[in-house]
Amino acid sequence: MMQDQTKIITFKVKQFCKFFATITLLFLLTNCQVEQETINIQSHIETVTIAETVSFLKEVNSNKTSISGRKMIFDFKYDQIFKEKITNSDQLITVIPIIYNHNGQEKRILLLRVNKQLRSVLFTTYPDENTDDSSFTGKILMQNLNGEFINGYRVKNGLLTSQFILKNSSKYSYE
Repeated sequence: MMQDQTKIITFKVKQFCKFFATITLLFLLTNCQVEQETINIQSHIETVTIAETVSFLKEVNSNKTSISGRKMIFDFKYDQIFKEKITNSDQLITVIPIIYNHNGQEKRILLLRVNKQLRSVLFTTYPDENTDDSSFTGKILMQNLNGEFINGYRVKNGLLTSQFILKNSSKYSYE
């Protein structure tokens, strides 16, 4: 039963991956307000090759340290790496699952080439206790590979209900 729930949650998370990957990469590139700018950005998105993915994975575990200064080691599920079609594009995003089993959380790295640069994001889902087989309820968090916050959402029954934002370091400005 637990394995079936995991498969269903994994399927739902894959659906979220496609949607959120596109959104996250657009946020990383620019805060476009004009539709034409969004179209131009999409034209600069490219699928990452297998060779680039392998090279990236080797580099990740040799160079990454967290914002706390500790070395970050990712244990990848190499046999489960897959590519997902990006909505409104002919390109694919590479999804690299990470072996991580803590309270049902799932972690994966999303990889894409944007404007000739390799871009990555750590995509983590935190299911609530009341998540059932039919739809995801919980939190989705996107970070860079050093653990710094990029974006996040609360999801209830498969629908986005709120977005997480960073508070400014100070509420008041003194001139």
